[in-house]
Amino acid sequence: MNFFKNKILSENQISKTNKNFRIAMELLKKKEYNKALIFFQKAEKELKDQPKIMNNIGVCYSNLKNYSEAVNYYQKAILLDSKYFASMYNLSIAYYYLEQYDSALNSINQAIQLSPKTDTSKEKLILTKGNILFKNGNIQEAVNILKLL
Repeated sequence: MNFFKNKILSENQISKTNKNFRIAMELLKKKEYNKALIFFQKAEKELKDQPKIMNNIGVCYSNLKNYSEAVNYYQKAILLDSKYFASMYNLSIAYYYLEQYDSALNSINQAIQLSPKTDTSKEKLILTKGNILFKNGNIQEAVNILKLL
């Protein structure tokens, strides 16, 4: 019987229980994205439906510039945990690179809502939103949002 079935685990819990995840995280830190992807996928087969694993698979695909596949995995992570800030933010960036600016704007707005109140990356979120607005042709709105910095 799998104790972790249907339970969302923290990154620390996954790391303690899954060797493939630990290896993948080390490879990710070394920016060896193709290798990390292999080990994250193995971890995903062993620990089904873990948003942290799905997000990290998305991160690998993003760094490999396969943004469509990254979007797929960020969406899977968000379906598993609708309040997962990192995946929502990463999703907005992937949409940005796919030039799907309306989707990017929707995702960054949700990420801003989900960001922890103590989060020091508010400036990064505002900058990202400003860039998305600018690329989407909303120049004045982009200028207004960037004035918040």
